[in-house]
Amino acid sequence: MTYTMDDLTQEVLDRIATSIRKDALPKPDYMEAWTEEFVKRVHAVIDMFDENYEIVTKAKLADQMTQMFERMATNLKTAGTRKRWELRDAKRNHQGIEITQLEIDKIEEQLENMRSQYYMIIHAYRTMRYNVRPKVVSDSGLNWGSYTPIEELPKVRRQRYAKNNLTIQDYMNDDKQFWRNAREAALVEIPQEEKESFA
Repeated sequence: MTYTMDDLTQEVLDRIATSIRKDALPKPDYMEAWTEEFVKRVHAVIDMFDENYEIVTKAKLADQMTQMFERMATNLKTAGTRKRWELRDAKRNHQGIEITQLEIDKIEEQLENMRSQYYMIIHAYRTMRYNVRPKVVSDSGLNWGSYTPIEELPKVRRQRYAKNNLTIQDYMNDDKQFWRNAREAALVEIPQEEKESFA
């Protein structure tokens, strides 16, 4: 529909602005359809292990796929942080010429692609964690408890070792594993020289 200057009242302009805003928003129907299809396909893969002796495999697969998406999201977040630092440095070094501006534009485009990627991967992770995994674990009849995010694993290890205490027997069985467990549980600190050699 075309408007003349006389037709452009405040209401018409508001209607046009609302229409433009709606067009710019992501389509919720697409995400709902994508999520449904994702859940269907993940269940199809997991349900391929349908024999009685494969029940544990199904639950482990749901758990590992959840962890896989969480690791991907964590890695993307780290890469995005580095890319933002790179953008900051590029803006500081900008000389007002086309070459440096092209570099900034390129980094901003990469950052935008990473944001889109992160959005989809974190959505897949949340779908796995809150929809798929609980259903698969409950259908299998196993009681694995709630999912522990990767960032909480060191805390859980510390609690486990503090609860079960590392013993002299553990040390006698395998001293290297004993010290590895003690370091992971933050019961002992790594000497400065060794920290540098691990870097």
